[in-house]
This record gives sequence, structure tokens and C-alpha cells, in this order.
Amino acid sequence: MTSLIAEWLDATPGRAETEFVCRGMTVGELFDRAIGLRERLLEVVGRQGRVCLVSENRAVVACTLLASATGGPGLVVPYALSTRIIKEVCEVTNATVAVLDRDRELPAGMQGMLVGEVPRGESRGRLRLEPPDDTILWIYTGGTTGQPKLWPKTIRNLFAEAANLRRRFGIDTGDTILATVPPLHVYGLLFSVILPLLSGARVVNPTPYFPREIEKNIQEHRVTVLVSSPVHFKVMATTSPGRLTLRLAFSSGGFLAEEDGASFHRQTGTGVVEVYGSTETGGIATRCRADGEKTWQAFDDVRCRIRDDRLAVSSPFLSPDLTLTPDGHFVTGDRAGPAEGGRFHLLGRADGVVKVGGKRVVLDEVKTKIASLDGVLDALVLSLPAPDGRENQIVALVEGNGEEKNLRRAIGEILEPHAVPRQVRIVSRLPLTPMGKPDIERARQLLAQPENASGQDC
Repeated sequence: MTSLIAEWLDATPGRAETEFVCRGMTVGELFDRAIGLRERLLEVVGRQGRVCLVSENRAVVACTLLASATGGPGLVVPYALSTRIIKEVCEVTNATVAVLDRDRELPAGMQGMLVGEVPRGESRGRLRLEPPDDTILWIYTGGTTGQPKLWPKTIRNLFAEAANLRRRFGIDTGDTILATVPPLHVYGLLFSVILPLLSGARVVNPTPYFPREIEKNIQEHRVTVLVSSPVHFKVMATTSPGRLTLRLAFSSGGFLAEEDGASFHRQTGTGVVEVYGSTETGGIATRCRADGEKTWQAFDDVRCRIRDDRLAVSSPFLSPDLTLTPDGHFVTGDRAGPAEGGRFHLLGRADGVVKVGGKRVVLDEVKTKIASLDGVLDALVLSLPAPDGRENQIVALVEGNGEEKNLRRAIGEILEPHAVPRQVRIVSRLPLTPMGKPDIERARQLLAQPENASGQDC
């Protein structure tokens, strides 16, 4: 694996002249810039230093990743690109240089390095990955449970997973990839930067959000692989995209509503492959409900066990500082049950089962019942410490319309008394992270606001 990229470049005649980014940087230019960037970064911060990626441009992300993976400084990927967050990230990681695609405001004392201004190196025959278990990158979770957490990733974690995806789904030089998720998160990084690097597929650089933008990019670039998230499939379910050039569509970053996946399949003819995993574990398993798959199938390189109703995973994609069992498994925070053929069911988060008044409450079940009510588009159900600190208190943020008193009455009619949220707030939109996951911290802030603040946009 350590020479996989270089072997792919050297062994394919003319590959250096093909596009990495559609209508943008070629593979040869990408590798030359990566060499030049690596040498410049080594001059400035040295091999043991760290640099911060301050760009969502996929060519710049690829250059910087390759610079780190082939002997350059370690790379820190922030979860957002605001000056405040970059400052916080750099204070935690001691990164002193920001790699940029354009001029940006940076925290005081931080040096910016524009990739376009770095002299190119000569890549052919000189680009080799470092040992596979070297940590080259630190990347944040999406922050769905509160404050985002930083996780280290090795070359094996990243490139072995992308190679697994290439084999499993047959991604090759005939494919063009469009991602509606940014490359600052591990899902977007793997599928829209590292996967095209290893497979020879082209990638579309913009990260469209709105349905018409997504459809326009698919048609304009004849995209064959769509990398998206549940929130985008939910929005696309309200449009009529019609038949597209796609052969594959992926969803990750949360669980895809069955009706949204079915709507996309019905309108486009393409089933949605759901990818289950996390930043710290990497990809674990997939399913495609359009193919009749209700349960999850682990990736070829991943071994799953169920211990005390919890899913435990052994995988080359696990971050190196996870605590493992004696037989090398990481016990996830997800409940699971066995299914035929070595597959498994997911039964919700282990921390999604709480005790209220001594009785068991499954938060996902509460959410599903609230979401079934008239006028409710979606819901987020949380368990927070009660004011006296002795018990849990269920609260709900509801996307929809209507009066909160009427909604509370309707909720009380379909739930057992101990499962009824003690606080219900209606908003026009649930707060989401850039990956389309629930923004838990923002939700808590909204729930803490006065009653007359309801109905606002998030």
C-alpha cells in the first residue's frame, strides 16, 4: 500500500495529463504541487511540526494531504473555517502555518501559505507514502454530541479504507464523483479526495447544497457517483430530478429516512448505499434498501461482534488511540443485534436509552412517534440532566408548524407519561452541522431560550 499512489501514476500511460478535478488541476500538476508544498512546509515547520488546512478546495486538500503522507509535517483538519475556530484548533494542536487556497483572515501570529504560490516540485518517481501506521492527520468529529473531538488517523486508516471502497464499488477512471459534503470531515475527505486519488476517478470541486445546484452539477459533468448526506436526500425528495447519469449514490453522516431513499430511487433509478461508521472507527458497514437490504453488511476488512447488545469492531480503519478489548475490538456506542448471513441490525445509540422515573425510554422511539404527528416534519429528542441533577429529563426540538400547546397535547396522547418530553420547542428548521447532522449544542441553546423565541430559523 505504501507505494500505491506512485505505482498508479507511473504505471498508467498518460495519466499525469488527465484531470483530478473536473476542468481543473491534472493529476501531474497535483503531484508536482504536493512535492513543492512538502518541501516548503519542511523548511518552515519541520517534519515534527503541524500545519492547519484552511481550504475546502479539493485539489488543495489533496495536495496538502499528499505532502503530509509523503514525509511532510502532520496535517490538522478543522471542523469549520471561521477565524475563531481556526484559532481554537491551532491552540490545541500547536499548528503555526495555515495552508490556503486564497487570502483569508487568520489568527494573529499564524503564517499563511498559498498553495498556488508554492513552486512546484518534480513528482514522477519521487512520491512515496510513509510507513502505513504513521499518524499523518488529525481530524474532528462532526460535533453531533456537543463539542467536536479531534481524532488521529494513520496512512493505513485513510488509504486502506479508500482502497476498500474502490474494490467494493468498482470505482475507476470512468467515474466522476460529486460530493455535497465538504472534505473537512472524514466522509467527504475519503470519498471525494482520497478515493479519486486511488481510483483515477475525476472529482467535481464545488460542494453544492441546493437540489437544483446538485442536479445541474450532475448533468454538467456527467457525474456517475454522488456522495451525499441524509439532509440532502431529504430535500431532493421534494423535487423531481428525473433520470440522471448516476450509477452510485452514497449517504452517510446520519441515518437516511427510508422514504427519502425510496423517493430518490423512484425518481432517478439509483438506489442509495448507506454507509455506517464514524470519524474514529472509519467505515464499518453498508446497506442499500433499494436492493432489499434491511440489515447491515460489514466491509471486507472489518470484523464485527455483538457484546452485551453493543456492536464491537475490529478494523484497520480504527484510529490508533482507541481503547480496544483484549482481542482487538473497539466497543462502539451503538446497540446491535445479529441477522442472517453474518449481517447485523442497528438498534440505536446505547446512550439513547435512558431511565425516567425508573422506567426505560428509547429516545429514537419517542422521536419516531413525534415525527408521525400532523404538522411535524422532523424532531430531535434529547435527554438532559433534570434541574435537581438526580434524573434524566427528556426534551424535544420539533421542526414544523402549529401551536406548542397543541403539539404537547398530541404528544401526550401517543406516549406513555414517563416518555413525554418535559419541554417541547417548535422551530422552522432543526439546527444542523455542515455534514447535515443534528447540531446538539445549538439545539441545547434553542431549548434554553425563552418560550416566545420559538419558530425561529436555525
